[in-house]
Amino acid sequence: MYRCRRATLQGMLDQEVLAAQVDAYAKERPGDFWFFRPSSGDDTQTLLLIHQNEWQQRLLARYGQELTFLDATYRTTRYAVPLFFLCVHTNDGYIVVAIVVVEKEASTSLSEALEQLKAVNQTWHPKGFMVDASEMEMSAIRTSFPGELYRICVSFSRYY
Repeated sequence: MYRCRRATLQGMLDQEVLAAQVDAYAKERPGDFWFFRPSSGDDTQTLLLIHQNEWQQRLLARYGQELTFLDATYRTTRYAVPLFFLCVHTNDGYIVVAIVVVEKEASTSLSEALEQLKAVNQTWHPKGFMVDASEMEMSAIRTSFPGELYRICVSFSRYY
């Protein structure tokens, strides 16, 4: 089974396979925003993956000016890396408008991702963010969006 599985792999390292897949997706849909930086394996360069398609960019520009939601999931993927969803409330409910994967749960990594998204979405100037009760997320937002932002911090963990 191992030899059969190994024959289907495109590369020895998952990051190499991911880089090739991101390149293929970027060529297939040139209007989408992809940012991929592999991990160096030490602390000099950490993994960062960001994706946002054209439709998500339009939704962020239209609905993300008042309140933008930042939601994180942890340890739900095969690799146990933090996965963040940037969401907005549209006329049809809550919609994911960007996906961010970082290697480490650190405000610098998330802030870097928010800076990348700001650069691509130049008309995006949210008045506030809704986040979980996470100092790391709030710190990243304060770094990337300095000024008088209205921050809402909600923790539902006590209700479960």
